[in-house]
Amino acid sequence: MSKIVRIIAGFTLGTGFILVSLFYQKFKDKIINYQNTSGLLLLF
Repeated sequence: MSKIVRIIAGFTLGTGFILVSLFYQKFKDKIINYQNTSGLLLLF
């Protein structure tokens, strides 16, 4: 039972990490442009 939970948790974390990486690469240019004008707003 614990092995199944570990596999599911690892798969979920891996999928989430991949999605975050793709999202960051897709919007990196926009984020950089926003940091130049309103960098403080991204902190909140």
